[in-house]
Amino acid sequence: MSMSDWSYWIPAVTTTGLFATVVYFIKPLAERVLFGSVDFRFNRKIEELRHELRTKESEFHEEVKKSERQLDELKRSALSGLNERQTLHARRVLEAVDQIWSAVHRLGKFRMLTETLKFLKVEEFSEADLQKPNYKQVFETYCKPFNIDDLKNDEAWRAEPYVTDTVWAYY
Repeated sequence: MSMSDWSYWIPAVTTTGLFATVVYFIKPLAERVLFGSVDFRFNRKIEELRHELRTKESEFHEEVKKSERQLDELKRSALSGLNERQTLHARRVLEAVDQIWSAVHRLGKFRMLTETLKFLKVEEFSEADLQKPNYKQVFETYCKPFNIDDLKNDEAWRAEPYVTDTVWAYY
């Protein structure tokens, strides 16, 4: 190879060497810049996601608190309704007992009549016997002091659903 052939290679080798040296020294700087850029973008994206997560979390907590308040309100209204129903039921039970007690007193005056009729064994009399004047007079005498219409106005049956079976049986 002649000198003239080397003259073409020297600028190419020199340029390549300088370029390799520059790349060698700039490579760490370029890596830091590129990694820093990627790291910055990544960190910014992470912070945006964290902020979004915190926002959604606070919204979720607000919804939970709102739901808890609604649930508490429903509980309060249900309990107050239950209290009112129990109070009304207790009052109705007392009214029912009063109705039965007044019916017992109202019907108590018929006890003597029923005992007398039981003693006379009214079941054994026939319809024809009851039409005879002397039998008719006896029954009218026994029944005259009593107002039979009092038996028709007995409304104690309305109290039956509100009293115990024992109270109703005594009635």
